[in-house]
Amino acid sequence: MLDFLTKHFLVLSTLTIGVASAICMLFLAAYLAVFDWNLIWLIEYADLAKLFLIGTALLASVITTALNYLYDLLAWLRHQMKNYKWILIFGVVITVLLSSYSIFNDVKTGSSRTAYDVFRLMSTLMGIFLIYILLTEFEKWKQLRWLAIVNDLSLLVLALGTLAQRLVILSRM
Repeated sequence: MLDFLTKHFLVLSTLTIGVASAICMLFLAAYLAVFDWNLIWLIEYADLAKLFLIGTALLASVITTALNYLYDLLAWLRHQMKNYKWILIFGVVITVLLSSYSIFNDVKTGSSRTAYDVFRLMSTLMGIFLIYILLTEFEKWKQLRWLAIVNDLSLLVLALGTLAQRLVILSRM
């Protein structure tokens, strides 16, 4: 792990700075949205720098801890997936059938929850697919095959967009 961090320090530090800056901007936007946008004149650059440093420290510690636990979890899940493959397939089929029945019931009764149930099914399937990709292609991430990483991250963005659409529909109900 230390060898990986020293070899790719520039890329990792750039990613950390970018994500910490995004979190800082998100916090600032949430703060101003809750209180008042006229308060933007009270926020100084020193406050933003403090938020940025706090975000960077928090991200670095969380990422380091999560990567250690994630590697152990993936090794355990990869071993368990061989034993319980048919149970996983059966679970996915049951999930799809139950969600399909819920969608059918909403269409039949004219309920306003149809779009929500469709997006729930899509986000559930995308989540299952992302977990499957994580379990099967984690070695490509360790070997820094950038095309595989970009493809997996684009799938994650698509899944998050679908989940966000589902939450927007839920908030309008």
